Amino acid sequence: MRDDIGVEYFQDFTTLVNQFTEPGVRITLAGNVSGIQVAQGLRAESSTVGDIGGVIIKDNMFVVPRGDRSIPESERMIPLTTAFLRSLAAAAATMGRVVVFLDAVEKMTHETSAWVVGELFRAIQIGTLKNVFFVHCGREKPAVDRFMDSIVEEAELGPLERKDIILYLQKRGMEETSHVPFAEVLLVATKGNPLQIATLIDAVMKERKRKN
Repeated sequence: MRDDIGVEYFQDFTTLVNQFTEPGVRITLAGNVSGIQVAQGLRAESSTVGDIGGVIIKDNMFVVPRGDRSIPESERMIPLTTAFLRSLAAAAATMGRVVVFLDAVEKMTHETSAWVVGELFRAIQIGTLKNVFFVHCGREKPAVDRFMDSIVEEAELGPLERKDIILYLQKRGMEETSHVPFAEVLLVATKGNPLQIATLIDAVMKERKRKN
């Protein structure tokens, strides 16, 4: 979603992802570090405050080693989701409308599916996301509760008819003279099942490409 909508809207989210995944992160501090006092009032000779505090500070630059392996995934997901939703809302506010297609959702892991419904859909329900629409395409209905009924509209995809198959053949670049008879064959062989139709057309086009 970030890449398709525009990475420029997700800079905060990307930065946070990098912090969780890069082997190291460099933090630049401008000015003094407030709230930290080391050996206040101490007069030191041949030593530095950095030596006493157990950390060496040069040019206001810190190199912090990654400790991400010890951070539970649930704790990482909270700030990542917050940053993502904030970025997505900003993108929708600028673009006017964002439509996200989620295809073959039955292939999602249980955790991903729960996140989509529990975070993305819920954000629309409570008004955090505005002008954002999700088209949830799959063989099973999403596990939404009764509180989300007001924001969900179901549309069942039935078997394709001959005219639909002809249109699909045109979009796939098949020769126009073969549309009607080939569509009839596909309709009889698949009874209009979209996946079977697509699979058979893939096979035919692959064979034609091989012969050419």
